[in-house]
Amino acid sequence: MQFYIKQIQVNQILHLNEFTISLGDSPKHLLITGQNGSGKTQLIKAIAEHLQLVCNDKSANRLNIENTILSWKSAINDTTPEHQKRQYQQAIKNLEDEKKLYFGKVVIEFNDPIAMTDAYGNNDFILAYYETFRNPKFEEVHSIEKPDLTRPNDLSHNKVGQFLKFLADNKVQAALARNEGNYQDAENINNWFNSFQDVLRNLFGDSKLELDFDYTDYSFYINSFGKKFKFTQLSAGYAAALDIVADMILRMQKPGSLVRAYDKPGIVLIDEPETHLHLALQRQIMPILTKLFPNVQFIVATHSPFILSSLPNAIAYDLEHSEELTDLTEYSYGALAES
Repeated sequence: MQFYIKQIQVNQILHLNEFTISLGDSPKHLLITGQNGSGKTQLIKAIAEHLQLVCNDKSANRLNIENTILSWKSAINDTTPEHQKRQYQQAIKNLEDEKKLYFGKVVIEFNDPIAMTDAYGNNDFILAYYETFRNPKFEEVHSIEKPDLTRPNDLSHNKVGQFLKFLADNKVQAALARNEGNYQDAENINNWFNSFQDVLRNLFGDSKLELDFDYTDYSFYINSFGKKFKFTQLSAGYAAALDIVADMILRMQKPGSLVRAYDKPGIVLIDEPETHLHLALQRQIMPILTKLFPNVQFIVATHSPFILSSLPNAIAYDLEHSEELTDLTEYSYGALAES
């Protein structure tokens, strides 16, 4: 991972206050756990809000707020004219409000915040936040058009509705490339579809799964274990998992080229990824995501002991007991479920 969170200092989020989660100097994923009402969702939402503010702060004003406040305060003395005092005091209040906006809930330490902000501005770094109640919206394609791959301003804005357009457009591009004799371009696109088919095989646990395209109506079908279905006909569990995978694949793309190696760095937050997933997929989902997106740091809030024990390179923090655990793969299902 090129950019990652090293430490999260929680200041005040409802009943959560004054504690620190340290992830160390080497990149690690974070699993936030605890019973209902312990504050998992509130914490992960506060982290998302802070990330959004930091990465949109192109001039890094947040890093100078404290020094500017001290400078304004030192400028006020007994000889300062009253009208100027009021101006200074208003400026200080504005900065205090801005400071509270940035740091009132959480303060996050990154390994390289300036370079990370620059990378985000150049679309070389991704941020995403997948909330608990996700509603996957794969949309059927009725005519060929370019997908909208512009980055959403909101971290939680999902572009999975563009995914089938993205697939259909690339099928058409491959056909056009072959017709024009650009066989290498066509082969590159074909290789991408083969690699995406492998992703589906891994996700569905079916080494013989096939992804088929019907050129007469631009429909894609998944053939698995003797059944044939569209992306819009997925069960709730597979739809929830593919919702994250497909959206992240779109976020990894670059204008004018089809990206197969999803190696763009990023920080991705997922609230309760186990929602709708059967037990086997709960065990698999995070290893699948971390393998597919190797330079992304995942911050996950979860109840699931299967997810908690699925990542070796992760730290878990139990909000209920204010306890940090480092190697959950050594814990049994019973011990994790009890905690």
